[in-house]
Amino acid sequence: MALNLFENINVPYVIYTGDYEQKYAGVRALHHLCHALNQLGQEAYVIGCTVTNNKLQTPILNHQDFIRMMERDISPIVVYPEVVHGNPLESTSVVRWILNTPGHLGGDKYFAPSELLFCYSQDFVPVEMSALNLRVPVIDQSIFNNINNPNDEKREGTCFYANKYLLAGYELTEDVKNSVSLCQDVKLTRTEIAAILRKSELMYCYEPTALITEAKLCGCPVVMINTPYLRPEIEVDIKGDGISLGTAPNDIQEAKRTVHKESEIYERVIKDSWSDIRRFIDVTQQQFINSKSNSSERFYARLQSLLDGQAKKETKNISLYSPRFHRNTWLSLNTLSETSVTGMAERMVSSWMQQPSFHLLLIVNPTELQALSNTIESLEQQLYQAWGLTILSNIPAPDAFSDVPENIEWVQITGASLNEDIEHAVSAAQLDWIMQLIPGDKLAPHALLSFADTINLETNAHFIYSDEVVDESKADIWFKPEFNLDYLRAYSYLGRSFIVSREAFEQVGGYSNLAYVHTTDMAFKVYEQNQQSAFSHIPDVLLTSVPLDVNKELLAENEWLTRHAHLNRLGVSATISNPKNKPRFQTVYSTKNQPKVSIIIAHHNHVSFLARCLEELELNTTYINYEVVVVDVMSDIEDLEDVYAEMSEAWGERFVATRFDQKNYSAAINHGVNIASGDFVVVMSCFAMAVNGNWLNEMMPLMTREDVGIVGARVLDHENKIIHAGGVFGITDDVTGLFQGLDITEPGYMERAHCIQQYSSVSSACFGIEKQAFIEAGGLCENVFSDTRYSVMDLCLTIQQQGKKVIWSPYVTLFQDKKLAEQSNGVADYHPLREEVLVEKWSHLFTHDPFYNDNLSLRSHFFAPEVDIQRQWDPRFHDKTRVVVFSINGSGSGIYRMIAPMQALAERGDVELTWMPFHEFKEQPLLPTLNELMRLEPDVLYVQQMLSDVTYEFLKQVKAHTQIKIVFSLDDLVTNLPKMSDRKKLVFRDMRSRLRKTLALCDHTIVSTQPLADLCRQYTDNVTVIPNRLEKQRWLNLASSEKKTHKQPRVGWAGAHQHAGDLALMSNVVQSLADRVDWVFMGMCPLELRPYVKEFHQFVSFNQYPQALADLDLDLALAPLEEHPFNEAKSNLRLLEYGVMGWPVIASDIYPYQQDGAPVTLIPNDEAVWIETILAALAEPEKIAAQGRHLQNWVCQKFILEDHLDEWLNVFKLSKNN
Repeated sequence: MALNLFENINVPYVIYTGDYEQKYAGVRALHHLCHALNQLGQEAYVIGCTVTNNKLQTPILNHQDFIRMMERDISPIVVYPEVVHGNPLESTSVVRWILNTPGHLGGDKYFAPSELLFCYSQDFVPVEMSALNLRVPVIDQSIFNNINNPNDEKREGTCFYANKYLLAGYELTEDVKNSVSLCQDVKLTRTEIAAILRKSELMYCYEPTALITEAKLCGCPVVMINTPYLRPEIEVDIKGDGISLGTAPNDIQEAKRTVHKESEIYERVIKDSWSDIRRFIDVTQQQFINSKSNSSERFYARLQSLLDGQAKKETKNISLYSPRFHRNTWLSLNTLSETSVTGMAERMVSSWMQQPSFHLLLIVNPTELQALSNTIESLEQQLYQAWGLTILSNIPAPDAFSDVPENIEWVQITGASLNEDIEHAVSAAQLDWIMQLIPGDKLAPHALLSFADTINLETNAHFIYSDEVVDESKADIWFKPEFNLDYLRAYSYLGRSFIVSREAFEQVGGYSNLAYVHTTDMAFKVYEQNQQSAFSHIPDVLLTSVPLDVNKELLAENEWLTRHAHLNRLGVSATISNPKNKPRFQTVYSTKNQPKVSIIIAHHNHVSFLARCLEELELNTTYINYEVVVVDVMSDIEDLEDVYAEMSEAWGERFVATRFDQKNYSAAINHGVNIASGDFVVVMSCFAMAVNGNWLNEMMPLMTREDVGIVGARVLDHENKIIHAGGVFGITDDVTGLFQGLDITEPGYMERAHCIQQYSSVSSACFGIEKQAFIEAGGLCENVFSDTRYSVMDLCLTIQQQGKKVIWSPYVTLFQDKKLAEQSNGVADYHPLREEVLVEKWSHLFTHDPFYNDNLSLRSHFFAPEVDIQRQWDPRFHDKTRVVVFSINGSGSGIYRMIAPMQALAERGDVELTWMPFHEFKEQPLLPTLNELMRLEPDVLYVQQMLSDVTYEFLKQVKAHTQIKIVFSLDDLVTNLPKMSDRKKLVFRDMRSRLRKTLALCDHTIVSTQPLADLCRQYTDNVTVIPNRLEKQRWLNLASSEKKTHKQPRVGWAGAHQHAGDLALMSNVVQSLADRVDWVFMGMCPLELRPYVKEFHQFVSFNQYPQALADLDLDLALAPLEEHPFNEAKSNLRLLEYGVMGWPVIASDIYPYQQDGAPVTLIPNDEAVWIETILAALAEPEKIAAQGRHLQNWVCQKFILEDHLDEWLNVFKLSKNN
């Protein structure tokens, strides 16, 4: 094995396992494999566990290792035991280690064709599978041995093991009366177990276990009791020296006589195991060598999620969001696509009213020339070329600038007045829009095209900004909200990726004279002149900005001066503060008086919590002019009178307790507001507590602003962790808000946990509103939203619809009992409200939350980028059919029926796509929520064989609550699988019922063959047959090599495990012709045929499949197909794949191969005929070569996907328009 001083040149291993425990031999094997790989110089980690054996070299994969792999663009080889369902990490490089019979202890019975199989023992491998041996001993011989055992000659007593046997409810036999138990419920160390075995005369065993070998190594013979656990398929492993199968005296005596041989046998096992492990390394490295350059973002996302969950178990004080990974993933998934560029170009031609010009400004110091070249290079790559660049510098232009395009100018300045120089350049150029860059900044290739597209969309805009990478080394992306004045006053979130119209630029007097603040200053001034409508935000990363080395004190001072000047220009009286060394600011608005505030609290029988709430309110409220109104909803606890009396004594007339006889929280609050005497009301939960005396003083200046409707509080739990810090559509509700779980000291994403800002909703724990505004808005909804977790959100949306802002402030802080608040509003327990009720009422708002960002996930409270739902359209434009694609997998079926045709349509400019994760064999596939669908605004969902209960409920919800059309794809006769199919045990047995119900929800169905159409037309009329076809790029551009000369003709077959029944037809054929042809198999080869097969090639990923198939270099290809309704409904895909290679084909004379006049040899499924036909064909090599070329031409003329895209497009056009 080659060594390298500079890097590990092999692909790393990640082994998926549980915590190391001695009682679980399978888990120990996984840990020992990791140890052995590292001992042999590999890079191996365990994952999924937190406990390891400190004697072993088994590092747990951590975030640092993960980031290092990601930065090197390496996808490690993932090793799963057979008990793990599916491929939870969605790795493209999977090894499955079969440590027990598949499905026996859990997990799947069958595995994906792309997985490389190894087994601990061939006895565990089903006959239809093939796996290489990998036996890793897990017994510590320093503990389990019979060396220098003084008790060996005088053994007495017996012990037994019957763990699973007893758990299943069986009773012990008389054999073990007075025996010592070694079952797992007995707490014994490994040393103590070994001591018992070294003394015992016999160990009775009721089931297979690693303890059998451990006993024999200790010199203790094993007697196997005949139980249901002694199954024939595993008896091989528990026969031999030192073991008695049964209690016959002669067998026990033989076991005692031969038990001493175990030590020698185990030494050989250990020696052989190192050979197995070295072969494992060789095979896996060769198989997955491309993993070093074939990394999967889906895998990275799953691995990161697992690491995050692992971190949560290890510590409570963790960052709940791993920004670097998720943003790196987002960047890789959102690279510029040809389809998006085509869409912008089409709009430029068809709908633009103007072609704006851009004036780029760069101020360059002598040390920034290299960085300048990076910026100019990004400009030269712009897809939209109507731009000019002015470089301003205190040095003359370098010689390299003597020959630059006319649209680039170098202006040497004196430094007397930089802004005057900029304004002069802008005035002289008379270009439409201005953008200042820093040397090193890099515009995305489509940046100016996207800005121009937006200028034509938002004709009133004067200030347009986009998302941006603010530090490329950390993949730090600012996903910005729409223009949010209060947030901007608190934090300069706009960055540098913005353009301003020349008209606005000249109107406000150009850039600020203050360093570092030109963006924020310009935004304030544009707002003052043109208000909110002057701003437009592009939800796309258009700039990678270079970090600046700034004078932090000067930056803070200039930020303060900019905000102070802004408020002065508006005539707003306020004080602005800036915490030391923090980038945020707090604006406290001046108020002339203290308007009266009524604090409304409703409850039912929560005497203790109410008392605490009121006591803390009195203790921690320095605002003077307030009253407290307690609405008692049908309470019947007599102690409440004492609480009310105590509060009346403390507050006097400022305390009002009123009875209300309707158990409806919204109605109770509305009643309290109606009788309140204050001009403003604060609605507070009885589970909330004021903890800072200034809370109401902080709230009132915001609440008295004319543009503000509601002010919400920051809500914390008893550990100073956030419960609610503002709300947005689709993520939060009245109880659970953004940043839930974040420590109060953490600023959160873009400082948003510490900044006053506008949000869509706030917490029900505490919010303030003008009384009259509350009444005019109708108060809290007393019917559909009452006693739900959406009543306050509904009120917030109503207030915003009336033109007022909902403001959240981190300086208004309260505590709340989180557990109780999640169950009840204090009057009644929450009753479940499905999200569709809220979505239906506010559907026009749920498509886009202006205070969030469409690139952020609706499944995270921490502003995580969306990496699961891969949207490939600009949400602002809807000029093509939008299709969300739910492919079953990323291999054959998924690619032929979903991925390939939809991608081809998108590349042709017919549709726009969003990709959902694959859902094959997933009990809980990732399906979009109704909120996510509303945000996506698709026209069509294209779903493939979604027939589970979960997916049915999803489709039913889509049909009931949206206008989205559903197109269903079916390419297998799921109602009738062959008996030998490995999928038969995995599918539902009520497929006809499922298909009938599902198709009733769908607007159209696409099938691959006529028999499938006949099936589906029993349940729906809208069925279209579109045959399988080959992609031009994938199949017609393979690397070709000259045909090699072989001693014998090469005859072959390719197929996965589900084709076991088809291959069974060929068993005797293969054996009969083994000495006359070289058999070449790919994908599957039954063990009984291995001796007769010249070459067996494991299945590869689908991306590698066409080339791997071509490399088989066959003289003749076979396509046997079992006669069965399932196969008669299949397509002729095997003929197409063979045919495009130019191979002649002999195939079963069955319906799929009889269609379209395929030029292949069709024969009945008769062994003698197969043998005769194969030999006859091989006897005329030139003739069959010509047949291969004929078949190749037939495929290329009739079955190339790109030549038939209109068949697909017609379905989606029809679905959209219906």
